[in-house]
Amino acid sequence: MDYLTEPNEWARKRLKEAYKKVPEHLRRFLGSMDDKDSDYVQIIYCSKEKREV
Repeated sequence: MDYLTEPNEWARKRLKEAYKKVPEHLRRFLGSMDDKDSDYVQIIYCSKEKREV
């Protein structure tokens, strides 16, 4: 995951493109059992600052 090593707009864009390729019904399996895909959603859509995942 490029975003964890270099948290910039280019890496965020690549993460967003990869996330959108995952079918919606499978996205809940991207994270842990408790938070599901919330880390990805936070990085892609909400946060403009560096996020430690």
